[in-house]
Amino acid sequence: MIKRLIFSLLAIITCLHAFAQPANSAVTSAFTTSSDAQYCPALNEITLDSSTRIWSAPGGWKSYETSFAKEIGQFLGTQWIGIEVGQVACIYAGKNKYTFPILLVHNKLVKTPEGGLWKKNENDGHYHCVTHEINQCPFYPVIQAGNNSSKTHDLIDIIQYNPVQSQISF
Repeated sequence: MIKRLIFSLLAIITCLHAFAQPANSAVTSAFTTSSDAQYCPALNEITLDSSTRIWSAPGGWKSYETSFAKEIGQFLGTQWIGIEVGQVACIYAGKNKYTFPILLVHNKLVKTPEGGLWKKNENDGHYHCVTHEINQCPFYPVIQAGNNSSKTHDLIDIIQYNPVQSQISF
């Protein structure tokens, strides 16, 4: 199961590697953190588009790989990838145990996780929250601070011109 999960995460990590940048004042000055915890979607909120085989949930959550699962069976946990800011991937299992895990991500940047059952993997710096209880994996989105477009452009330049190699683990 872990090996299948690692291969599924590879596609997500490839997309997210641009967010794993060294700490920079442009990151902390262009954004602030929401004080309201957010969580992965509940199982009953997740729907499958039968024509594309893509899962989604309200709030912009979406899978980016086609799925052979027909129903969500259980929540497996959450993974966060980044340095100071990054993205979360919510991981679910289909009811059929022979399908790959379903990963839902959304387009919000999230600060380094804290609280709940989050644990840092010291080998690669990724954070994992392994549980069947969605409310044990809170995360806090970052929001743009004010209308300071020059700081936002600085952040975009940092991400665009300083890519790093992606790593995978779970």
